[in-house]
Amino acid sequence: MSIEVTPIVRTFTYSGILLPDVPGLSPREVRDLYSAQYPELVSAEVEAGPVANGRQDFTFRKAVGTKGAGQSEQPGPRLAALLTQHQPSQVVIELGGNDALRGLPLKNTEENLTWMVQTAQKSGAKVLLVGMQVTGLPIDYAVTRNEKIEAVTMEDIRRVAKRIFLPEELHFVVVGQPAGL
Repeated sequence: MSIEVTPIVRTFTYSGILLPDVPGLSPREVRDLYSAQYPELVSAEVEAGPVANGRQDFTFRKAVGTKGAGQSEQPGPRLAALLTQHQPSQVVIELGGNDALRGLPLKNTEENLTWMVQTAQKSGAKVLLVGMQVTGLPIDYAVTRNEKIEAVTMEDIRRVAKRIFLPEELHFVVVGQPAGL
């Protein structure tokens, strides 16, 4: 009885770029090595394809964050485009915080969340729905928020700036051509 050993050729791709294998390193270690050249790989997920015909393909899928992809009274105008562009394997959706701050009816928030979850799932992504609890705010905060912001005066801004900005500790760095600054 003999055992045949067939080497497996590994391929690594990121955003359509074929990256050479680094023998002796695990797929995560390969990702970490290439993150020096492609910093966005630091948080990338490693997706392993099946072993077939002596070959296994690994794909580095970068984590993409965006705020307010569903931000509108029409649910998720940007979400479908972002899902198509980035093809995420996972999507995190926060429970309607922007809707609440804008004072939208709960029914709209429910419809928006349902549409976003279903749209993300149809794209093949796993969805994590999370909630954010804000404490210490008055019960009428969502209603009075804009009024409070509009009440801030230039004098308020100057008073706070004098307290927190110390001119002797400010440093300016100019990158590029300083002409016109």
